[in-house]
Amino acid sequence: MGNNHLQWYDASKRKVLILSFEDSYLKKISKTLSNVDVEINDAVGFKNHDITYKKLSLKLWYLTVNNRHLWKHHFIGTQGLILNFSFTEKVKDERIIYEVMNVLNDQNIVGLPVLLVIDTNNKDPSVVESLKNEMKNQMTEDKLKSVKFHDVDFENDIHQLKVGFDWLCDNMKPLQ
Repeated sequence: MGNNHLQWYDASKRKVLILSFEDSYLKKISKTLSNVDVEINDAVGFKNHDITYKKLSLKLWYLTVNNRHLWKHHFIGTQGLILNFSFTEKVKDERIIYEVMNVLNDQNIVGLPVLLVIDTNNKDPSVVESLKNEMKNQMTEDKLKSVKFHDVDFENDIHQLKVGFDWLCDNMKPLQ
């Protein structure tokens, strides 16, 4: 299979990983950022496509929670990360914190900008606060600076996502 990520190591190309605990959010994010309807095959567990945004050539990778054990294999060559989570009955609060911390502590994404997108319609302030406390306990100040929490109303104003995406694009750097 090999590692073909070298094609994304240049001044105008970026690889963005979009992880979500629920497929429906991946579809909404895809439609908002690139006007593409993403259908993710659970057997494969990911979908990718290319867009141009802010003079950058972006390869967007959408990964589902069903293949969470494969997420780490996609971290290599990534220059930006969007991690979306909500607080629905499907995912236990403790599980969210555990999974987010696993991602944030992975050595392959150290120093990368991470946009944590939270659905305001399913927001549980106590879980967000617990996550922030856990991050403060486990992460250095430098790592914390590269993480941005961004609230998005996925039902009424999904275009708020572009504000966070602009931040991500402005903070991504080509890999050396």
